[in-house]
This record gives sequence, C-alpha cells and structure tokens, in this order.
Amino acid sequence: MKKDRLELTPREIEIVRLLWAELTATEIAAELSISPRTVEAHRWNIARKLGARSTVGIVKYALKAGIIKL
Repeated sequence: MKKDRLELTPREIEIVRLLWAELTATEIAAELSISPRTVEAHRWNIARKLGARSTVGIVKYALKAGIIKL
C-alpha cells in the first residue's frame, strides 16, 4: 500500500532527490557526510514505506507525488 509523501522524513526526501539526480550511494554519502551503508538503509526504508520494489519505483512515486519534477 502506497503511503503519503508526508510520511517520508526530510532526510529521506533529500535521498530521493539525489537518487533522481542519478548519484550512487557512495556519491550521496559524500554529499551528505554519511556512510554509503546509511544511504542504503535510507533507500530500503523509503522503498518499504512506499511499497516500491526498486529505486525506479521510488523515483516513479516521487514524480507522481511532486517530490521531484521533470
């Protein structure tokens, strides 16, 4: 079941935007001064919250929810 965008934390929304920019976990980690493992944990939590099965699913949701724009 898909959840409302408001259930994503500000950090999770930031991760989604960086995924949209096609950054790798290592690049996102460097940008946010966190470890790549933490980035992966955020990505997993985002996917779980949204019911997404992949990063593509996360990005599709973000587009529909207006978190990111074309």
